[in-house]
Amino acid sequence: MTMPGTRRRSAAVAVLRHVPAPGKLPQFHDQADASVIVGVGMEVGRARVAHPAQRDPIRPILEDRAEDEVGERLSFGLHSGRIHVEHDALIRLAVTAQTVDLVLGLGAGHGQESDGDKGSGPPHQTTVAVLPQSAAMTDTPIPNVLAGRYASLAMRELWSPRTKVILERQLWIAVMEAQRDLGLDIPADAIESYRAVVDDVDLESIAGREAVTRHDVKARIEEFCALAGSEHIHKGMTSRDATENVEQLQIRRSLELVRDRCVAVLGRLAERAAEHADQVIAGRTHNVPAQAITLGKRFANAGEELLLAYEALESLLLTYPLRGLKGPVGTQQDLLDLFDGDAESVARLEARIAELLGFERIMSSVGQVYPRSLDFAVVSTLLRVAGGPASLAVTIRLMAGADLASEGFREGQVGSSAMPHKMNSRSSERIAGFVSVLTGHVTMAASLVGTQWGEGDVSDSVVRRVVLPDAFFTVDGVLETALTILDEFTAFPDVIDRELQRHLPFLATTALLMEAVRSGVGRETAHARIREHAMASAAAMRTGTGGPSDLFDRVRADTVLAIDAGRLDAIAHRPTAFTGRSMAQIGTFVERVAAVTAAHPDAAGYTPGGIL
Repeated sequence: MTMPGTRRRSAAVAVLRHVPAPGKLPQFHDQADASVIVGVGMEVGRARVAHPAQRDPIRPILEDRAEDEVGERLSFGLHSGRIHVEHDALIRLAVTAQTVDLVLGLGAGHGQESDGDKGSGPPHQTTVAVLPQSAAMTDTPIPNVLAGRYASLAMRELWSPRTKVILERQLWIAVMEAQRDLGLDIPADAIESYRAVVDDVDLESIAGREAVTRHDVKARIEEFCALAGSEHIHKGMTSRDATENVEQLQIRRSLELVRDRCVAVLGRLAERAAEHADQVIAGRTHNVPAQAITLGKRFANAGEELLLAYEALESLLLTYPLRGLKGPVGTQQDLLDLFDGDAESVARLEARIAELLGFERIMSSVGQVYPRSLDFAVVSTLLRVAGGPASLAVTIRLMAGADLASEGFREGQVGSSAMPHKMNSRSSERIAGFVSVLTGHVTMAASLVGTQWGEGDVSDSVVRRVVLPDAFFTVDGVLETALTILDEFTAFPDVIDRELQRHLPFLATTALLMEAVRSGVGRETAHARIREHAMASAAAMRTGTGGPSDLFDRVRADTVLAIDAGRLDAIAHRPTAFTGRSMAQIGTFVERVAAVTAAHPDAAGYTPGGIL
């Protein structure tokens, strides 16, 4: 059974020819965007419903009306999760929602009686049931793992689909208000009608409109106008005037949130640096014992890198410019036409919108889109933010492997389903994974630099839809995890001291070298002599013939080196004597962080949410 003029959209089209017995609901499972035809009685028309949920009544989109008799007799209403078609009709339902299975059939209301519901429903009423997710379908919503598992609620809210719609609507209202103030004939009650429904966001309804228009902004315009019962938004604007400015607002607010989280991490790093300022530990290069440092300096080192990233982030926030209202090709021609050629009114309109959005700078000459190198600057800065915490996380993993420290292990936490004793540094490992993801985001953002055709195109759209929110979710995950690690970090001083004593003579070789040089021995001669003693002492320790290192004894007996015995004893018994300027460097770092946290006290006191 096929209607005149009906085009088959896929092989998955089914026709129901007979009314089933009560309680026997036939089901047709299909992929989203396929079609199912349910026919009862005469072929009088077809309608497409984007999604049955949320609204009452549902207004069908009528396509290719067969006869005038379809008219008003074909209507939809939502009752108890079912769509009721109040006329015998051939209904073509094109499923566009990705979150609902297609389960279609005829209920017992079609001129039949069922137990407990005799004679219910008006005559000639067909019930088309659209049921929730069924086991037969595999079109299950796939969550964004970065947002759902790792990012904070605050960051998720900034990038939620609902928030974006609301921000866009607020932008349209702000533009209308400014246009009215500048002389355009926009009724005040029309603006209020939009304001009254700004938070009435039905994402499924918008998706249904987009399925028809194949244009996301046009769908949101239609939805907002339908809700307000007016058509005054988007005058003199192009889609990018809405999307680019809203995305830049989201980016700016997200950068501010990242800045605040950086302040919190810097504060914790300063606390840990001060706490462990005098805990001497074997410093390592190439993961081999090198010289003595303090544990506090390791936190200060990571903090220094984050301070540099923080300063770059602050600079970006100060200089980050808004695209503004530029029109289809960047000339503002449509706004000029709207204001009868009054360039001053156009400039005042744009300045007012920039101020409302919190931007001090406006780009003066762009095409339809702002330069994508600006997106690259944002995402690459986020990678810089992740750098300091990531370096520290690697070091903590190595320390945990030697049982020198722990990133924290809560009551009830399990390290391995197989090995009961395991206490893995899984959060520090997670940060390493975040950096890999964020590096990929930087690569994706870099691929958009210098690729726009003419005044703009949408070849970058799919990349930006992924990169912009996900890069912020990722760096937010880094900072939330880093805060948790810093709050739960535990050092094991006894183990650290035992390792230090084992390696101490070797950690002092540069101090011995300087003593020999000060005594008048040639540097290269002294270097060769100390190296020979160190290699021999290490070999004895590794073969089990020497016990603890006898390097100091070997150097004391070397008449060529002729190092003063008192100086040698001081080195051997006061390891802090050759940690260099560690303490002073830590002090400088703590002071610099204090200035940052004083400028942002609320941000400094932030406590991370629980992480998985």
